[in-house]
Amino acid sequence: MVWLLWLLRAVNHNSRLDFFYSYRNNQMVENSRYSVCSPIFENRMKIPLILSGLTFLVMQCSPTDKKSSLIGSWKVDSIYTYYNGFAFTRKDIEDEPLLDYQSDGRLKMTKGKESRFFLFDMADQDTLFHRNLDHEVFEKFLIQEVNGNQLILRKEMQPVFRGNSQVRYEIRYLSKF
Repeated sequence: MVWLLWLLRAVNHNSRLDFFYSYRNNQMVENSRYSVCSPIFENRMKIPLILSGLTFLVMQCSPTDKKSSLIGSWKVDSIYTYYNGFAFTRKDIEDEPLLDYQSDGRLKMTKGKESRFFLFDMADQDTLFHRNLDHEVFEKFLIQEVNGNQLILRKEMQPVFRGNSQVRYEIRYLSKF
């Protein structure tokens, strides 16, 4: 983002590219190491710089398909639990199943030697639903981050006690297996 702001400043600064100049005693002085500081060079450089900046911006804004990044086996590394200001992180996760997201929309949960199949579904590239075979939702997660090696899921949970303004959630950190 800083690069893009620099680019816009350089192009709009009196039709000169700012990196050809330095400031000494609050006055702009031409850098001696750049000898091609003519107006022809400056005008030629505006268009490629603007196009490269726009290309970079479009590439950063293009959506990535999170479902294809989700496919594969994932193991839970830790679970962060938050409830009204109290937080706890569990790192000894031996009772959590191994999650294997398959490309056909099936989810295989394996714990020890036992495996069970479920379904998974994604809505709006940021919500992950785990469903039983009757298509009923039994878990809903918000996808915080998914890349080739890490998956971070946030699960909103119901408060234990009655009352208003209660916040309870857990964040699961998973890694590729």
